[in-house]
Amino acid sequence: MFTRVYQGSVKAAAVEHSIKKNDYTGLLLRFSKWLLHPVAFWPCADLPNWIRRTVYGCAILVCGFIYVGLISHLLQYFSDYKRSMDDISSLSTVFQTVVKLTILLQHSGTLKQILLTTLNSYWPNFFEPELDGMLKKLYKQQMYTVVYLLFCALLFSAVFLLSPLVATEREIPYKSIYPFDWTATPMYQITYALHFISINLVDWIVVGFDSLFMGICFGLTCQYILLGRMFLELGNQRSPLLNGQYSMTQCCPDRGTLVMCIKHMQLLSKTTENVEKVFNLAAAFQLGSSVVAICVSSFIATRDDVDATQIISMSSYLIGHLVQLFIYCNVGNELHFQSSQLSESIYTSRWNEVNCLKLKKDLVFVLMKSQVPAKITAFKVLTLNYETL
Repeated sequence: MFTRVYQGSVKAAAVEHSIKKNDYTGLLLRFSKWLLHPVAFWPCADLPNWIRRTVYGCAILVCGFIYVGLISHLLQYFSDYKRSMDDISSLSTVFQTVVKLTILLQHSGTLKQILLTTLNSYWPNFFEPELDGMLKKLYKQQMYTVVYLLFCALLFSAVFLLSPLVATEREIPYKSIYPFDWTATPMYQITYALHFISINLVDWIVVGFDSLFMGICFGLTCQYILLGRMFLELGNQRSPLLNGQYSMTQCCPDRGTLVMCIKHMQLLSKTTENVEKVFNLAAAFQLGSSVVAICVSSFIATRDDVDATQIISMSSYLIGHLVQLFIYCNVGNELHFQSSQLSESIYTSRWNEVNCLKLKKDLVFVLMKSQVPAKITAFKVLTLNYETL
């Protein structure tokens, strides 16, 4: 499932080209790379920091320009519920983009470390074909979800961008008011171009960020599945982990397996802490943004005075936010569930057949540690799971 455990140091560029056919985590992360790399925010990209900061500054200026127009329009037509709801939904989406873009910039080093750990240090599937079907099924579910999210984003953007082009008068995608006459040439072309850039930036950053979060959490989930299965090997006096690293003639042949399992458990715990550090704020904003967007789009789509174009636009917008909310809660729930199964795997192993008393004592401490499952929270308050959804 995962790239083979590499001996020594491996460069980031080589890692990105080492994805195997059945490296499901790598394949899912490649989707995120396709979206984030063109905008210079793929964490493993070998780019000078000033390039990222320059792109970030330009993106903030574009989003700021959009924000000025939207807020001015909202203040002008605040009493008109239909227009104000449109403005609020647009403001929410643009703000979500700014938040996720800022997180990608501020935590680029931590994200790179997480990705290199994912692609370098994770176990391959030692139990093919026993677990391959299960892992492949999980991968397909995640991939279908993120592809559907991208489809909804592109559909919404297409309707948003094409509507002004078929209008009888000059219009721009976002309903905005500016302190200049944007309908005159060339200001109209410049304003439309900035709106076009902003909408595409929303698509690439938001979907790329969400697919990155999904890929990282998916990798952790799969590793907890493999770790639980490896704990079941205790008592069998054999393990695919040993590979000559631990002598089979030592007093307890299973000690090598336990040592490797503990090291991997510590690696996963540390990686989960880093993921929590990077994504907990984004998860909180995502929950808030999705709730606002779902309420607003549902309200607009059910009104009698909306046309077919608005229904299509708001429906794709609503579905997109529902998918986003599902992504965050689903991957958090799967990670929490699979990590909580470790204690059961340890207890149901053949530990009672192990002759080494010291190993049994060590297992007690490992069992106690495994009873605290991994979790991702929103702002360190709400745990991302189906209950939150």
